[in-house]
This record gives sequence, structure tokens and C-alpha cells, in this order.
Amino acid sequence: MTIFDANCLYVLKCLALVFLVAPCVLFAGGMLICLLMWCGLHITRAMHLRRLGLPRCGRCRYWATVQCPLYGHNTPSDFCSRGEKRGEKRGD
Repeated sequence: MTIFDANCLYVLKCLALVFLVAPCVLFAGGMLICLLMWCGLHITRAMHLRRLGLPRCGRCRYWATVQCPLYGHNTPSDFCSRGEKRGEKRGD
């Protein structure tokens, strides 16, 4: 192999590294950061809402807030206002 062929092969390897491998690594890192931020946001939101002492809505997965579809329409005996899932038996 001549020096010119070796240099051409080296240049092709460098170009493949710059234009193929590096963007894939950056994309994977960005996706990992987004996933960790999404998980962290849900964890901090759950911790904040748990500190408020609101019962968790088992039907719609909201915490008895205005986003709940049953907000304003549920009764004290409703499973949504007790924080139970549909079909669960109450122990008291």
C-alpha cells in the first residue's frame, strides 16, 4: 500500500467518524438527557403533589385536581375522591 492509499484510507476513516459516529453519539446523549429530565420532572411533580396531601385519583391518574374529569362531579363515596382504583374494596 502506498502512502497515498494509506492517507486516503485515513481520511475516509476520519470523515466516517465525524459524519456518522459523532452525530449518533450526540443524538443518543441528547435522548438520554431528555429521558432523565422527563423522569425527574414526573418524580418531582409526584413528590410535590404528595406533600400537598391530595388523594390520588385511581381512575384518571390525576390527583383530585381540576384536571380530573370527575372534578366537581364526584361524591364523597366515589372511588375517585377516595383515591382508590375501581373495583378495590375499602378496608374500613
